[in-house]
Amino acid sequence: MPIETRIMQYHRASIQSQQIWWDLFKEQHHDLTDKQLKIEYVNLKLGDKYCSINKLVDTDFMIISEIDLAVNIGEILDNLHIPYYLGGGLASSFWGERRPTEDADLAIILEPEKVQQLIAVLSTEFYLT
Repeated sequence: MPIETRIMQYHRASIQSQQIWWDLFKEQHHDLTDKQLKIEYVNLKLGDKYCSINKLVDTDFMIISEIDLAVNIGEILDNLHIPYYLGGGLASSFWGERRPTEDADLAIILEPEKVQQLIAVLSTEFYLT
């Protein structure tokens, strides 16, 4: 099977499973306001120390697949001329055995002079710790 087909199948399955999970989560917590629901979700996924971060709980949630995340960060790294490669569950799913994952593993070669530039760009789209 061509790699493009494997990627599209994985992407579609990832989005669908996240949507099903989110719908069930909302159904189980139907008595919560939107903000309370987001706080509960952030607490479940990241832990309670992240629940007070307004950037996480005051913005609209959107379902993004690991592939979309990897592509987004890859484009940022490409624009900054920072070399990287994809690893972990995504790489395994594309080139070998499919396995579920909730993240995107990227290894980068970061020169010291690019650190501040990368932080500045990433902080506009992501919460950095």
